[in-house]
Amino acid sequence: MSKNDLSAEDLEHCFHIEDGSVTTLALPTKSSKRTQQVLDVYLLTGFAAFLGGGEATFTDKVARESCEHFGCYDKTNHSKIYKSFGNKIVGSKNTGWKLTAPGLKAAAVLVKDSSAE
Repeated sequence: MSKNDLSAEDLEHCFHIEDGSVTTLALPTKSSKRTQQVLDVYLLTGFAAFLGGGEATFTDKVARESCEHFGCYDKTNHSKIYKSFGNKIVGSKNTGWKLTAPGLKAAAVLVKDSSAE
């Protein structure tokens, strides 16, 4: 958190943190593009996992459920969006995903930007 200058107040805009469990509350993207929305959901899912357990790893199932919750899941084209992950997220649908250092930074920027609103 200190590396990315995030405060507890910043985190409260996007996450509910209680007893080691972290739930994403809001999708802080202003983008209307589904690709960006899905990328943001995957970044926040990894960031929530990092906050809750110190590892930025998560299953595709959890991320897809979050996409459904936030209304950006597209059953037909969802897997095509993986190409937009670039160097921020590594892994696969079958083995799970992990945020890289650039992914953690991108997630922190999303959180920081949402608290500035």
